[in-house]
This record gives sequence, structure tokens and C-alpha cells, in this order.
Amino acid sequence: MDFSLNTWIAINRGPTRPVPTFKHSKSQRSSDRGFRKTNLRGGGKIAAVIILALVLLAEVNFVQSAQALDQSDAITAALNWLMLNQQSNGSYGSFTEPQTAPAAYAMWIRFLNSPKVVLSYTWLKNQLQNSTTWFWGGGGNIAEADVPGEILYMFSQSQNLHMLNQLSGVTANLTKFQQSNGGFLGYYDTVSNKQVTSSVDTAMALLGLLGSNSISATKEQAAVNYLLSLQNADGSFNLTKTVRSNSLYSLGPEPVSITALVTLTLKAALVSSTSSTITSALNYLNASAASNFNSHIYAASLSLLVFSEFSYTSETAIANNFILQQQNADGGFSDIIRSSSSSNALDTGWATAALQFGGSTCCTSGNGSGGGRAYRV
Repeated sequence: MDFSLNTWIAINRGPTRPVPTFKHSKSQRSSDRGFRKTNLRGGGKIAAVIILALVLLAEVNFVQSAQALDQSDAITAALNWLMLNQQSNGSYGSFTEPQTAPAAYAMWIRFLNSPKVVLSYTWLKNQLQNSTTWFWGGGGNIAEADVPGEILYMFSQSQNLHMLNQLSGVTANLTKFQQSNGGFLGYYDTVSNKQVTSSVDTAMALLGLLGSNSISATKEQAAVNYLLSLQNADGSFNLTKTVRSNSLYSLGPEPVSITALVTLTLKAALVSSTSSTITSALNYLNASAASNFNSHIYAASLSLLVFSEFSYTSETAIANNFILQQQNADGGFSDIIRSSSSSNALDTGWATAALQFGGSTCCTSGNGSGGGRAYRV
């Protein structure tokens, strides 16, 4: 999914219609704190020192309280953010299908098919089954496989495929994205000035098709082979054969998240866990965990799911704890690669799902476990 076309705008600028640009400046977090100089004498100086000390103490206590949330409380706070920011139609704004899908799944794990969960899945169903929706190429937009793949995957994970009364049509449309090289189309390469296949589009599409049992063995193997062709010597995966990564590609904006997503997909495709491909990918993710995922919450969320799938308990705990430490004061999450530091439903949804699903394998607290209902492909 290319931020520059749709989701980037939806996450960072609100419900604004996308424009066909491919470069955006990132907003910077400012930590500057200005104080006006004042001539104080005697008691005035003492009062100023006391006030400053109280302010600093309050800040420290706030940070400590924010970081003190245990597994259960952190999940509850994140779910509250998702429910409070959900719009009346079940979405999180225009062009927010990639955000609404993980948000709906995260809420489903805790609440099953409660009214708010059903509201989001109903909106997603209508978008997915409408051939004029932007990710199918409607409205003059560039069609892409990663978004419908992610949505379909979340329907399968929550056992809500029965809601899709046009499932065969959806999977047929998604399968059309597969090219002769086995990969799925979606990423727009500005160098070649055309759409090309990518690991993110292929991985998301394959997850959705596998979860809905809608891909032949031949097409599945072709997709797997394409993904394998993009692996680097260090175990990571490229976005395309010529592009390492693109920060504007929201569902795989940097190498760690791309590698975690592909590894999760290869696991779903039953690639042997002892194969050199999986081993080297896990080694790369282990090294990323040791360096706190380069501070990327989205990468940590996907990695937590991977570590859980492969029963890497210590690495699962590292990823889980990192996610807890990155939670915003409002309960939501936002990856540092996004142009805004404000919480968004994409990062909050994936993080909350990971804390509930992956966290249940490693991390419990006095107030309950991090786990919930979740289903592997």
C-alpha cells in the first residue's frame, strides 16, 4: 500500500482525497522548551525553583505511570482508543481500509462480534465487494493487491468469511493481480514509471487467499518462489527486486516489517521452519529485536506475531515489552516512520492484535494474560 496515494494521507492528514505524488516531508517531533528569562530575587528565586521542581516531578510521574501499564491494562487502553476513534460507519475515515482491517480484528479478539466489531467488518465487506473501491482501481486510483489481501486476511482470522456473500468474486479479483513471475502487482516504481510486483503486495495477498482457501497449489508455489527470490544475504527481504524499501509503503515501510510480514506468510504457506530461508529470516529478526526494531512499532508488532508462531519465547517477550513501552498517552500507537506522531488505527490495530495473540505465549500479568481469541491461517 503506497502512502503517497491513499493510506499515507488517511493516517497522517485525515480524510483527504489522495493526490498522485510520491514524496512527502516528514514532520519532526520538537523537544524544545523555551523559558523566558526573568530577574528574580530572594523568595522569588526559591518559588521559581520549587515550581520548576514540581513541574519536572509531575512529568516524571506521568511518564512512569504511562510506562507502568501492565499487559492487560495496555491492551484495554488500546482497545478503548480503537473504539473511541471509530467513526459512525465503522471506518476510521476516508481511504482507511488498511487501518480499519487490523483495528476490527484487534477488537474482535477481545469482544468477538460485538456491535462495534460488526460495524467495522460490515464497512470492510462493502468496500471489499465493491469493484469501484479505490484499491480495485476505482476513481482513477492505481489498483493494488496488498490492501484487499490484508482485509481478506482479517476476515479469515476472525472467522468472519461467512459475511462475504461475494467471496468468490473478491478472490477472483485478487488473484488477477498475480503476474507471470509469481508476484502480485501493486507498488508503483517511479524509476521505471510503472507498477511492479512487490513482497508486501504478494505477502498480503497470499495471506488473504490462503486464509480463505482460495488459491491453487500452483499459484501458491509461484507466489512463494517469488518471495524467496527477494531475500538478501542477511536474511531480510526487499520490497521489490530493485527497491530495498519505501517509507511511504504503509504495510511494509522498512526492511524489518517487510521481513516479518514475508516470514509470517511463508509460515502460513507451510515452508519448513528448518529451511535456510526461514532460519536466516529469523536470525535477522532476532538481531532486529536486540536493537529494539530500530524503534519501529509496526515492525515489532509483526515480529511479535512471527516469534509467537515459531515459539521463540524470549524474543516474543522482547517484542512484547518494546510495544508496551511505545504506547502513547491516549492508549494508541504510531510508528516513528509515519509523518505524524499521533496515534493511528493501523499501528494501534496491529500492535493490539499482537499483544493479545503473540503476548499470550510469553507475557502474563497480575491482572490477566495478554492473550485472547485468535486463529492461525
